[in-house]
Amino acid sequence: AKSNLAGNKLLKKAPPQDKPWLQQLHHSMAQNYSNLGQRANAVNSWQAARQLGDNEGLLRSLINELHAAQAKPNELEPAVNEYNQK
Repeated sequence: AKSNLAGNKLLKKAPPQDKPWLQQLHHSMAQNYSNLGQRANAVNSWQAARQLGDNEGLLRSLINELHAAQAKPNELEPAVNEYNQK
């Protein structure tokens, strides 16, 4: 929890300019939120990581998180369809 507080402070005050570093920050925060059971925050962090450079692993993690969050089918379907196209 403390690591995500620090991550959020960093994102607000001085977000990293290096895209791979910023993506890794969102990735780590998403994993932390997931471990804490904060599904909505985890989904937001996975989406932020994907915006900086998408790959199959990030999309798969987003789908898993949406499923764990018991997302409605209309929220989950676009991500699953995108995954099936890749």
